[in-house]
Amino acid sequence: MNDQMTPEGGGTMRPFCCRIGWLMLLIPFIAIVGLLINGCEKELVEPEDPDAPIINSLTADPPTIGIRGRVTLKCIAADPEHNKDFTFSWSSTAGSFVNSNGDSTTHPDLSVHANYATWNAPDTPQDVTMTVVVDDETNQTSQSVGVRVTAYELVAYWGMVEAAGDSTHHPGMLDMPRGVEIVGDYCYVADWGNDRMQRFSRLDGTYDTLWTFVVSGPDTVDIDGPIDIAADDAGNVFLVDHRRLYRFDAVGQDIVFDRYASVPDSFSIGLATDAGGNVYLSRGNSGTIRGYDGDNLSSLPSLVTGLSSPRGITFDPGDDFLVVDYDRIPFADTIAPDSIVYDTTTVSWILRYEAPAYVVVSDTIGQYGEAGDGELYVPFALAYGAFDDAVFVTDLGGSGDPLLTRVVMFSSDGTFQLEWGSAGGALESFNAPLGLAADDEGFVYVSDTGNNAIKKYSP
Repeated sequence: MNDQMTPEGGGTMRPFCCRIGWLMLLIPFIAIVGLLINGCEKELVEPEDPDAPIINSLTADPPTIGIRGRVTLKCIAADPEHNKDFTFSWSSTAGSFVNSNGDSTTHPDLSVHANYATWNAPDTPQDVTMTVVVDDETNQTSQSVGVRVTAYELVAYWGMVEAAGDSTHHPGMLDMPRGVEIVGDYCYVADWGNDRMQRFSRLDGTYDTLWTFVVSGPDTVDIDGPIDIAADDAGNVFLVDHRRLYRFDAVGQDIVFDRYASVPDSFSIGLATDAGGNVYLSRGNSGTIRGYDGDNLSSLPSLVTGLSSPRGITFDPGDDFLVVDYDRIPFADTIAPDSIVYDTTTVSWILRYEAPAYVVVSDTIGQYGEAGDGELYVPFALAYGAFDDAVFVTDLGGSGDPLLTRVVMFSSDGTFQLEWGSAGGALESFNAPLGLAADDEGFVYVSDTGNNAIKKYSP
């Protein structure tokens, strides 16, 4: 029987299976044509407006702020038509803007002709998005920038030259301050650039004009580049410079110079006291923590050895020892039989040594290279805060990111809590924060070395 069918009207009809085969061959070509058509339609539907304003930059200074702090926003825009005036409409997901009268608007938005705006942070920590819409009366362009609001607020600062005629060398002024310590009602500062130790009220930073060094015995206090300060539970104060470790005895509200001991090299960085009143010194070049008897400053065995480059040190209430260890260690990496590449590996973390044996625990705090918040880049100063049962560390930053110059807070078990600060010369920013202290009321004191100031933060 013939497998072809002759329909009415004549002609020969192909089998059904043959028609399906041809259709299957055409499907890929139909799909490609459809994609091309859709792509063309997208370009036609969403064209770029050549006359719209162009936003060249949008910045928030500082990008991290304490609660109720103040941020300056600035937008740089250009007009392709060269003949239009801009209106800048600012909005935020929280907080409020300051209008031209200096008052905060009731809503988190502001419309002005100026290309900058001042914004007040809310009273709760959060990440806030700022958006600006640039309008030239015909077209609009928008862009957003983020600001992180943290729980610590700048409440006081001191030592910074602000008045005309003042100098960093005048009493009460600071020149490259390093270590800072809270003893009773006072804040002691290692004034590195002036080769002296100064005392201020810890409440508001008022310079103590009545206090001077009181020297006993034949020795004199000849401070040369003071680096760090520590105090024991009795209020005795210890100061280390490039050559010596000094002890000052607590006498009422004052401290009186008692004695000093020579230190073996000029690479001293951090100073701390334990529950027994002994004092310990981190030596960045030797990888050790050198100990001294708190009474007579005689040498004790090294508390810890084998570190890369120890920096800030502190003890917690259980007398566990914490130390910042940072170094960039060069190494040669063989990537082929005849090819060697020289590189560095970064050691950057906080180590905890448990008392009384002072054996390092397995976990590290803020280890460089770990994903997530709290990763440390160039950690330096360290402090324990009894009020929060927390560990605070300053990070000098890196990778060109201003947000990496900051203070980072961890819980006592090493869990990241929050951070604040950024790089710069603004009041809320840091420039090499090399000193750190915390008092029993929860306030944190940062020695902002490059900005010549002590900054006090409230939780």
